[in-house]
Formats: sequence, C-alpha cells, structure tokens
Amino acid sequence: SRALQPRAQKFQASPFHSWLNLFKTKSINNEKRGEDQETFNFIKEYPPRLFNYTFSLSLWGIGDLHNKLSGRNTFGNISKLITISRELQQKVNISFVVSKELIAQKEELIDFLRNNINIDNVYFHRLMPCGRCRKEDLPKFMYIENFMKCLLSAELPCNIRFHHTICGNKCVAFKNRLFINYDGNIYGCGWVNSDTYSIGNVYIDKFEAICEFAKDKNLTTTKKCVMLS
Repeated sequence: SRALQPRAQKFQASPFHSWLNLFKTKSINNEKRGEDQETFNFIKEYPPRLFNYTFSLSLWGIGDLHNKLSGRNTFGNISKLITISRELQQKVNISFVVSKELIAQKEELIDFLRNNINIDNVYFHRLMPCGRCRKEDLPKFMYIENFMKCLLSAELPCNIRFHHTICGNKCVAFKNRLFINYDGNIYGCGWVNSDTYSIGNVYIDKFEAICEFAKDKNLTTTKKCVMLS
C-alpha cells in the first residue's frame, strides 16, 4: 500500500523484505547494543502479522537462567519483544531445550507462560551434546517425564508441544534423526560421532543419497546410551 512506501523506500525494498533485512543486520539478540529501540519501532510500524508471519523465539529459561545458559544477556530484549507483540495482538512461538536447570525452574516457567497470553505454541526439545553441553548436563528421562506432566496439567493458555524424541525412551538414531557435525560429517546421533559411525558428508555427498542410506542403518555400540539411561 502507499502508506507503507515512505518507510520502505528508506530501506530500499518492499516492507516485507525490509523487515527481513533489518532483522538480518540488526539482530535483537545482540546484547552489545543494549535495548534496540530502532528494531522495536520497526516492529510496531510493521507487525509481522500483516505479512502472515509469526515470531519464533528461542529461550534457555526465564530471566537470569536464559542469560546464564545462553551466555548472552538478551532476556530483557526478548521479554520486551513479547510484550510489544502482545500490544500489537501478534502471536509468538517459543522453543525451549529441556535442561536440568529449566526443570528446576518449572514453576517460574509456568507463571511466565500463563502471564504472556499472546504466546501461541511452546516447543520443548531434548538437550543434545552440542556446544557447551556435557554428559552430566543431561536430565534423566524420569525427570523429563515429570516435567512434561506438570506442564500439561497446568492448563496454560498456550499449546504445549514436546518433540517426539523427548516423549519416549527409544533410540531414534537414523530412524528420524540425523546429526550434522561442524565439519559436515553426518551421524545418527550426536553422542556417537566417531568416523566409524559417519554415513557421509554434506560437503561431498548428495543429501538425498545419505537419507536413503540411513533408512536401513542400525546404530550399534557397546556403550550404554547416555540419552536413554
């Protein structure tokens, strides 16, 4: 529309592409800039729902827990973004990784989800051995199961969705998961990432062929699985 043209011309693109380009160059997760008021103002002027778009945010926890586990002081910006979205009647999706610390924080998490009524879907994923995660960081399945029951019984206004790997204690390596290492090597599980178990490399092999090969692949190891123990 003509009403959108002046600001769009400033960013030398259509409003939608300006919106995407702004987020590429002015990440709201950049804690070095502090509160990114320009980004917030842009969101107010062009709420994503105008383009049938929804915010999807990743959190490691609520408040200081997110800042601690993510290593970045960004919870304040993310919290303000959720508040602005609520004022704009903009739905928000959030993803969490289920860690020991998040399980211990479940009551605060429930209050957060209950008070932010514009949160639409909340996704919970299993903690995997990536980045700073170590074996001792993994919560036992019995604690994950209790955590799930607690959230589902809280009658929250949002949709609670658990990734399929968090809902059972069966190995899903190669069946419905592939793990891509930083060097491009592909494994069925991040915990078994030696060359012995590599089935290809994304920089060398065609991904379709890798997926076809993985269908009939079974992961066998003499080590007890740390994910299922």
